[in-house]
Amino acid sequence: MPLALAHTNLNHSAGTQSLLIQCLAEWGGGLAIAADPYRIPESHPNWAGERFTLVEWRPIDVAGCYFPPRLTRGEYEDALKTLGEHIRRRSPRPVLVGGDFNAHALEWGSPSTDSRGDSTLLWAARHGLVLLNRGRASTFVGARGESIVDLTWATPAAAIRIKGWRVDASFLGEMSDHRLIRMELVSIPAEESLRRRRHEKERRWALRKLDPGALEVSLLSSTWPEPNPTRSVEEEANWLGDAMSRACDASMPRCRPVARKATYWWYEELAQLRRATVAARKRYTRHRRRGTDAEVEVAAGALREARSALRAAIRRAKADAWRELVSSLDRDPWGRPYKILTKQYRPWAPPIMETLDAQFLDDVEAALFPTREKDIPERVGRPSG
Repeated sequence: MPLALAHTNLNHSAGTQSLLIQCLAEWGGGLAIAADPYRIPESHPNWAGERFTLVEWRPIDVAGCYFPPRLTRGEYEDALKTLGEHIRRRSPRPVLVGGDFNAHALEWGSPSTDSRGDSTLLWAARHGLVLLNRGRASTFVGARGESIVDLTWATPAAAIRIKGWRVDASFLGEMSDHRLIRMELVSIPAEESLRRRRHEKERRWALRKLDPGALEVSLLSSTWPEPNPTRSVEEEANWLGDAMSRACDASMPRCRPVARKATYWWYEELAQLRRATVAARKRYTRHRRRGTDAEVEVAAGALREARSALRAAIRRAKADAWRELVSSLDRDPWGRPYKILTKQYRPWAPPIMETLDAQFLDDVEAALFPTREKDIPERVGRPSG
């Protein structure tokens, strides 16, 4: 199954950062490179960030970078050199690099090549990187023009695993001047076969759909032959595990994990506002190219209003979701808030107690809370005298 991979420049916008997280939820997870983020949550296991960051992700390494326009050519080349050293250390691992280079070159669709473009091309050739950008779609669309400054590079070993590179303007609702770059990480046949076998082993069974009769028949068929007294303890353990797995497969289906398609604060009104913002941006772009000054001014005002409405709606949605979570403390103190705090909240799986055998739960209850009649002796009084 392909894995989603994306990168863009967030322009230090809280609304754009929230929409990027929602995009990952809609795709069922993945990895995103966010240049110039609004903030990086402290001590968060799913976030990492500096001027450039390199992480190990499945079969490849992914490096994210941002080179702001204020850097001089010397500073830019020093930053490229440092990034190249990190890439060299990861050899022979496949590496993908994505980010905002703020560089222009004919090789990726710019009308001309500037000094940064020359430095970038030399740096890429030195490290054996190939350019994944396709077509001439602008990755930056601002009030003063369009350009291609967001680039994706990869080593040959990583490039063969990347499919569907494209520029997408719809998911971020045009909240940023930078477009979202999307692609998919695919597995080569041998890795895909291994992943499927591993995934099949890790999937648990749907206990609620258990067929007791089929379970009993399968266990009887497994234990029908005479036991082999010459088998070792390890062989007996392996046989028992295989027999139980076959019995479970015969009597109940495997569970299918369902990925969440939205963040905790997302709802349909936000999706409508995002679509309205995309439409307003398209009208503005169309009028700027072929319309009058008055039409451009009206379209720009409509785009500003649409962006403001979407940002305000996201802030309200997050505030409402937080208030609902806090209020649930009184209704269910050991529920979702407690599980989030202790990292035990798993929305894709039923509670662990529901997967345990009923007789086992009865035995545990009897051991923890013994009844007076059976388990607690009567108190003996003090001897007289």
